[in-house]
Amino acid sequence: MIKIKSKIPINWKEVSLLEECFFDRGIEPGRNNYNTLGYGKRFLRVADLTGSRNEIIYTEIESDKESSNKDILLTLDGSVGVVKRGFKGIYSTGIRKVYFKDKKNYSDDFLYYLLQGKDIQRIINYYSKGSTIKHASRSIDFMNVIIPKNKEEQQKIAEILSKVDYNINKTEEIIQHTEKLKRGLMKELLIKGIGHKKFKKTELGEIPWEWVFGNFQTIVDKKNKNAIKPGPFGSSLKKDIYVKSGYKIYGQEQVIRGDLEFGDYYITKEKFRSLEDFKISSGDILVSLVGTIGKIIVVPEKFKPGIINPRLIKISLDKNISDPYYFSYLLISDLIRDQVNNMLHGGTMNILNGAIIKKIKFPIPSIHEQKIIVDILTSVDNKIEVYKKIKDKLNLLKKGLMNDLLSGEVRINLL
Repeated sequence: MIKIKSKIPINWKEVSLLEECFFDRGIEPGRNNYNTLGYGKRFLRVADLTGSRNEIIYTEIESDKESSNKDILLTLDGSVGVVKRGFKGIYSTGIRKVYFKDKKNYSDDFLYYLLQGKDIQRIINYYSKGSTIKHASRSIDFMNVIIPKNKEEQQKIAEILSKVDYNINKTEEIIQHTEKLKRGLMKELLIKGIGHKKFKKTELGEIPWEWVFGNFQTIVDKKNKNAIKPGPFGSSLKKDIYVKSGYKIYGQEQVIRGDLEFGDYYITKEKFRSLEDFKISSGDILVSLVGTIGKIIVVPEKFKPGIINPRLIKISLDKNISDPYYFSYLLISDLIRDQVNNMLHGGTMNILNGAIIKKIKFPIPSIHEQKIIVDILTSVDNKIEVYKKIKDKLNLLKKGLMNDLLSGEVRINLL
């Protein structure tokens, strides 16, 4: 059992949230009462609060299990411990609407941050049961916390943290707006280019007259027999051959993270020589093939020599006519994704392969225009990265403030 801290700050007290709060569990209307057409009231699931599902479901059933935008929602089934506000609708059984019974002496704004704090989150995780789907309903029984006796102090703490939240949300809005701008620019630049007046028809629509219409075999390094090369069979890279240092093995974990430095799987020089067809070079485009497909990274000038594993494919371009960064943008564009989705057969796990990649068709600008387009899109990416770093710093600030303010280690001056 997780114990409360032994020393309670002056004018604070220990309370049981089970006694002081309502933890109102939602309902399950049944799938026959769902619709995605927008009529009825929104039905909130755990996935809606975590942002892991985009599809919005509605229900026409009548229920008192309904939240307003100000209500606090806490997930205790599935992804446990998520605390959200700003969701209006009928909530599911995996969600609790939480509020203080005594509005005179307690602040729900303070409760919103208290539930996010490390003490409550530790309790929720400690009492979570289940391997595939977590259930943390029992954790409510053990939510003993310390809080200020004075409601005004509770409210002041909530106000400070809400100001940080405001800045986090505004920063996220800028990120989303800039990403939307980037998508619009990609749609325009990768199809229409810059300043063209004359266009020609292709099976994918009109493209500038000067551009070539082709595929990866049009632009790869013709001198390289392994220019489009998926990784070796899994039997070639069993874990019992790995060593602590040597030639690196690159897989999806590096590509998905966007970090080729990540990971510590290596093979010997002798093994590397036997698998040299799968080695990477500067400027190669690496593409993930299984599960999280279509993630891209370009091998930079400086990298650790090594090979790809079976979950990647490498594309080596002719650098006289192809800028790898241009084609890395092209590969994540709707133009390419639509083609890939049409060619994938689906199943429980999507699998991309060399045959599909070779069938992809696209317009090809001159390398000069490619580089100009890359400069434009890179400048937008740099802006997004700046704001992501600002958001990360604000999240760290919030975490530190929550640790200090919700524990009473730092007190608020009420004068």
